[in-house]
Amino acid sequence: PPRGGAYLNGRGHYGVILPVKGGAQYVFEAGEQLTLHEGEILFLHPRAAYSIRLSSDFVHYTVNFDIREESSSPIFGEGFHILLKPDSLSPYLTLLGELSALRLCGGDRMREVGYVYELLSLLFRELSVEKQDKNVYKRIAHAKCYIEEHYTEEIDVSRLAALADMSPTNFRREWRRLFGETAMQYRDRLRVALAKEHLSCGHNVSETADICGFADANYFIRFFKKHVGLSPRAYQKQI
Repeated sequence: PPRGGAYLNGRGHYGVILPVKGGAQYVFEAGEQLTLHEGEILFLHPRAAYSIRLSSDFVHYTVNFDIREESSSPIFGEGFHILLKPDSLSPYLTLLGELSALRLCGGDRMREVGYVYELLSLLFRELSVEKQDKNVYKRIAHAKCYIEEHYTEEIDVSRLAALADMSPTNFRREWRRLFGETAMQYRDRLRVALAKEHLSCGHNVSETADICGFADANYFIRFFKKHVGLSPRAYQKQI
């Protein structure tokens, strides 16, 4: 049978909810209703007051956190919830999976905070994209999806530009305008997240390098240290 609950006096914390199966119906204090489905993300303010009804098969990630009010007010405006529909959930699922694993293992607080900030960065970029030229984003999205499916392989910017039907120069400019980083930096972030996941699961450096698409383990070590600030083995020791 469906399950449910209520936060009639507000949540008390910021919340991010990402369903991976099933759905949930939210009824907010002002009477507004929305149904949260797979492939969507709900961002909730601490003062969001609502009741919720969950489908019997509802499975989801939830992250609760606190941040200073003034840092979020430009994002929320006058509202207390935002529904997002990202073109790809892959970066979110990777990040939330790492955060869940860290909490289950009793990980340190500073790393948890770091993951939450990474999650917020993804969400805020998603919000800024919604305000940009939708046609440009739809073209770039083909390249973005390609990166998310092939980030362990060698990727050529010319190939990405062709997928977006742009010149390489225009593609680089529009990608940075939309996402605040280069396409290769985005690919590298996905590679780092994958490497962290496998190192956390006990894979050795050579195995992790191979999984992440590095033929040379020494190059992988330099790459990982550049992005994380620690060698792969040092990273494993601090987990």
